[in-house]
Amino acid sequence: MMQNRVALLFLSAWGAYNKGDIAGFDADQAEALEAKGVAKKAPAQPAAQLASLSIELDAEAFRKSEAFGEIAAQLEAATEALNAREVALDERAAELAGLEYELDQRQAAIAAIEAELGEEPGETEVVETEAEAEPAPAPAKASGLPKQGR
Repeated sequence: MMQNRVALLFLSAWGAYNKGDIAGFDADQAEALEAKGVAKKAPAQPAAQLASLSIELDAEAFRKSEAFGEIAAQLEAATEALNAREVALDERAAELAGLEYELDQRQAAIAAIEAELGEEPGETEVVETEAEAEPAPAPAKASGLPKQGR
C-alpha cells in the first residue's frame, strides 16, 4: 500500500531545503517537521495515490496453453542435460579413481626399489639422457621482421 505524501512549505532552512521551498514527505516525517516549527503544510496538497492490482489466473487453462507446453519441454530438456552431465561426472570420477590406484602402485614400486638400493624414499634423481630429450623446435622462418618482445 502506498503511503500518502504531504506537501510542506519550509519556514526556515532545513537540510537541503531553504525558506520558501515546497517538498513532499511521508505523513510521519511531515508531522515531525511541523512539530519542530521548520515547516507547515503547503496550501496545495498532492492528490492521494491509491494503487491496487488484481490478477485472476485460471491454472487449468494455463496448463493447457502453448506457453506451459514450451516451459515443460524446456524443463524436460534441462533435466535430461543435467542427468547426462551427472553420468559423465560419475564416469570421470571412476577414471580418476583408477588413475589414483595406478599412481599408488607406481609409488609403492618406486619405494620398494629405493629400499633395495638402500636409499631414503624420494631421494632418487631422474636423469634425462640425450636419447630421451625432446628435440629443439625448428627455427622460425626468417621474415626480415624483428622478433616481438626481444
